[in-house]
Amino acid sequence: MATARLIPSTYSLSNSSLGVTDSDNFYTNVDSTSYGRVSTTSTSSRYIYLKGFNFGAIPSNAVVNSFTIKYKAYETTLSTSSSYYPRLCNNTTTITGTASGALTTSVKTFSFTGVTASWETISGYGSNFAVRFTVRRSGNSGTGYLYLYGVEIEVDYTVPNPRTITSTLTGNGTISPSGSVTTYDGEEYTLTITPTNKSDEVTVKNNGTDVTEDLIVHHTGGTSSSQSTASGSGVTTGFARSNS
Repeated sequence: MATARLIPSTYSLSNSSLGVTDSDNFYTNVDSTSYGRVSTTSTSSRYIYLKGFNFGAIPSNAVVNSFTIKYKAYETTLSTSSSYYPRLCNNTTTITGTASGALTTSVKTFSFTGVTASWETISGYGSNFAVRFTVRRSGNSGTGYLYLYGVEIEVDYTVPNPRTITSTLTGNGTISPSGSVTTYDGEEYTLTITPTNKSDEVTVKNNGTDVTEDLIVHHTGGTSSSQSTASGSGVTTGFARSNS
């Protein structure tokens, strides 16, 4: 199992009046000891959206076991109302997930709980996925500040074991793909054999075992390669098959 910590690479603001200082410090994980600051003189809620998480860092064939979304921050405008809690968003639309607590005047690390959206859904939002923070002024005068140290998506994932499948054809015809092909546990692999003479008798072997009657070759576990040898009329064999 492997772990990746995806961090944002950009931000957007709901209102141009918000002031931003040291924004480069937004783009790190929650281990950071430096902050970027957002300020406002408005008593209305303004928002900053941190986005641009590198979902491509997770291999496309990986199985995601779990993920946790975290942030490290504090603010000078306090409110225990959940309406001011950070939110998860698709662009500016909130999605399911609840911050584990309200921000305080001292720096703390929080995580989102109750995230029912699947990893496929979250990563599918791509550059539109964002963590939203509220910024506002508490009184009739002065300035409200939000201090952000970092945001991350911690992903635990497993990459399936690679398997080498070597396919050869005896007799007249073609096989596709031919030679050695790398696949991974859980993936489907299709091999198509087309003879020169469509009426030829079919013989399909997997690791030397005749599996003609099955016309399906099931790759099993272990570290050895899987050998598919076939001759005869058109068949498709491998992890999945269809008649040609």
